[in-house]
Amino acid sequence: MKRTAEAIINLVLMATPAALYFSGLPGLDILGAVAFLFAVPGLLAMAAFMHCERFRPTAPVWSLLANSLALMLIFLLLRCTIGVDRLCFGGLWMAWTILLAVVAWRGGGLIEPLGHLCKRYGPGLIAGGIIMAATATALYPEQFVQCFSEDGTETFELARSLRHHLLPYWELETSGGLGTAVVNPSLLNSYWTCALQVLLGENETATRLSYWVWWFAAFAVCYRMLVATGGDWPAAVAMGFGVSLTALLFTFYVGYNPYMADLANPGVPDALFALLVLLAFECLRHKDRWGFALSMLAASLVLYSGPVLMALILAAAWIWQPIRRKDVFAWANVCVGLLIGVVAFYILWGWSEGSLAYWMDTIDIEYVNDYLSPVPRWESGLLFFAYFLLACGGIASLGLVMAFRRDPWQRTMATAALLYLAIILLSGFKNLHYFAPLLPLPLLLLQPM
Repeated sequence: MKRTAEAIINLVLMATPAALYFSGLPGLDILGAVAFLFAVPGLLAMAAFMHCERFRPTAPVWSLLANSLALMLIFLLLRCTIGVDRLCFGGLWMAWTILLAVVAWRGGGLIEPLGHLCKRYGPGLIAGGIIMAATATALYPEQFVQCFSEDGTETFELARSLRHHLLPYWELETSGGLGTAVVNPSLLNSYWTCALQVLLGENETATRLSYWVWWFAAFAVCYRMLVATGGDWPAAVAMGFGVSLTALLFTFYVGYNPYMADLANPGVPDALFALLVLLAFECLRHKDRWGFALSMLAASLVLYSGPVLMALILAAAWIWQPIRRKDVFAWANVCVGLLIGVVAFYILWGWSEGSLAYWMDTIDIEYVNDYLSPVPRWESGLLFFAYFLLACGGIASLGLVMAFRRDPWQRTMATAALLYLAIILLSGFKNLHYFAPLLPLPLLLLQPM
């Protein structure tokens, strides 16, 4: 009987998104693509990792990492052989999903882990999901129909380029030509966006859709942290409204001015970056060294502020000791080793491509000069601090203060967030989207954990 039920669950999990995706009905193809690409493989990978004692506490981290790696390998295989198209990509991704189902089934089945997830987190996830769905519907014209801004076009082209290139390939502003882009790495989010473009077509919806996927996942991670210590669905409602407030910010107000906001960029990479930072905090909570290191490495392959936040988290951990101080050095060695490997790869790639000199000019213009820009920091710092208070919900900002009365892990989160906020406020050129990885933390820390 149990094996029959397992087989039915497997068929439903894999057949339903495929049926929605291939239905061609308006809206259903979008829901099907999200289920097919994100939800079903994510749940199956979580179920597989939950059967292993080593990975169970941080199963969401390893699920995202495993699916991201599989996605990149599938693109590499198709790119080097028959080319990336809808049918071939869909077939290989379905094969990967079936493999995950088999691994989860043989590891101990799907009923128990999925039933546990539904029972424990279902009400809160549904409540928050309804709020986010209502927000996305209300903002549908601006988020999914409106034409790209310049930044949105960049994200669109970076993702589309992965059909033919290993790394995102687009305009090098300092050279006037095309090459591997380094304004920000945009590697991980571009692969997921490219997958949506393959499934749904190269359009605004496919390029912006993953914004909501990543923010819903970030919301789920926050809710998981709260439930682990007694939180319930009312907290999920508050966090759902917090994500909706963030959506308003990214829809209308980030960018060089209010008329240049585009959900594709910086919304999509910032959402994934915020998710990966939250997952890194979760790994710190459960003392998962490799999960933390790989989460921050993945974050660094989305935005350059990944190594900065990694250093701040480790420094805060050394102060408050959610792990032993000697372990902090061991964690730092792993993180630095992984980052050195990635930097070495990029340097060799840029040297072989002949774009290394342009990269250095771009980094100097986009980051060094912007940070050192001669503006009145005191005045702009106060203004952007007020923006931060509004963006995180005003009263929720008290969570960053209240956390210091609680356990070392929460103190570490609050300290890293405040240090990162200080770096932003001391910058010459500022942008509201810099706050993205900080926005979930005050409301999360406002709740006792």
